[in-house]
Amino acid sequence: MSSSLRQLVVWLALTLTVAALTLYAGQRGWLDTPRDLISNVVAPMQGRASQVGEAMSGVTGGWTDVRPLRDENARLRDQVDDLVRENIRLRASDLENRELREQLHYAEANPGFSLVGAQIIGFDQSAITGYATIDRGGDAGIEDGMPVLATAGLAGRVVSHTRRTSSVLLITHPSSSVNAYILGMVGATGVVNGMPDGRLLLRYLPPSERVTPGSVVVTSGLGGAFPRNLPIGRVVQVESREVDMFQQAIVEPLVDIRRLLTVLVARGFVPIKN
Repeated sequence: MSSSLRQLVVWLALTLTVAALTLYAGQRGWLDTPRDLISNVVAPMQGRASQVGEAMSGVTGGWTDVRPLRDENARLRDQVDDLVRENIRLRASDLENRELREQLHYAEANPGFSLVGAQIIGFDQSAITGYATIDRGGDAGIEDGMPVLATAGLAGRVVSHTRRTSSVLLITHPSSSVNAYILGMVGATGVVNGMPDGRLLLRYLPPSERVTPGSVVVTSGLGGAFPRNLPIGRVVQVESREVDMFQQAIVEPLVDIRRLLTVLVARGFVPIKN
């Protein structure tokens, strides 16, 4: 018999012997203790594995549940955006209607001016203190030199126009010049010029006139460029020195140029051209 055959026979004999002994030991109950020991060791591991499986199942289930929430969140955001746009539209409409009502009341109170409403459609590069463009021109009866008003007071004057648009020199521009006086003080006359910061400077006030902050400045009508008594602004500071021939005052304009959307052009006033 060869060596390889002998080894095979030995292994078969050992396998049969182990199987027989295992069967005999199981019948006698000798394997219960080792089996219980292995069960006690393996069971907790199986429990942990089961918990991990359940947790992973919950996570993947959560991912599935997030999708509807994400879609609902997107839908709600769209609704909020729609509401914001509608609110802006309503506020803009309310502001426009309020301005139109104020202009109507002003026009009714000043019938001699033959006022025509216009919208500001542009500012020049210097914005607050420069020129404004309005959507009314020669076709609406507008001519150069006509005063441009807001319901709060004087805003400027027309300096050029086309058939459909006009350019307005605002009173806050440094090149603007308006003859004015302090309301209630006939002798407190001077000239109002614009300043780069958007305020006004009332110059050439007689030193004998006691001008105080809060005084109202209006057009004097001198020179014929503007009607008399159009509101311009309020004095916020008076500058006076004994060595100066005149005193001057810083004036806050009544018309907020930065918020100006619509104006009124006084077609009924014909300025005197020098």
